[in-house]
Amino acid sequence: MVGETVEVVAGLIIDGHDLLSAELQVEFDGAPDRTVPMVLRYNDEYVASFPIERIGRYTYQVHAWTDRFGTWQDRFRRRVEGGDSDYEITSELLDGMALLQEAAGQARGKDRKRLQALARAFEEGDVKAALSEEVLELARQYDPREGAIASPVYEVRAEPERARFA
Repeated sequence: MVGETVEVVAGLIIDGHDLLSAELQVEFDGAPDRTVPMVLRYNDEYVASFPIERIGRYTYQVHAWTDRFGTWQDRFRRRVEGGDSDYEITSELLDGMALLQEAAGQARGKDRKRLQALARAFEEGDVKAALSEEVLELARQYDPREGAIASPVYEVRAEPERARFA
């Protein structure tokens, strides 16, 4: 019904210790309506929601993939916090730099320039930049979504409030 919210919960697992990213793709009457990032709520449970704003047919589908940069950043953070040697930190930064260069190859305009600048910062040993939320969000926008999977398509029909009592 118009004004209500649809909450979607998905159990997503991956073999190994890599992180996942997921999103909910919503269509209204066959046309793309919105994409909502899914948030890890507990263990392997991801959640997202969308509002019912119009009468009609909504469909939605969960998409999930290995979060390459998020996985790299998580492992890098653990190395830094664990006091790994400068050699190991530098080596990890070079791995992160390669991921950013790959992302920059997909980006355009200011995003490309920013990713290239961040890659140079990694090369220069900038640990703070490597751990920043900015670099994580920017790199995720250009993730190649390796191993992507999609759920079946689910449907919600939004009807007038009067239909509730029919």
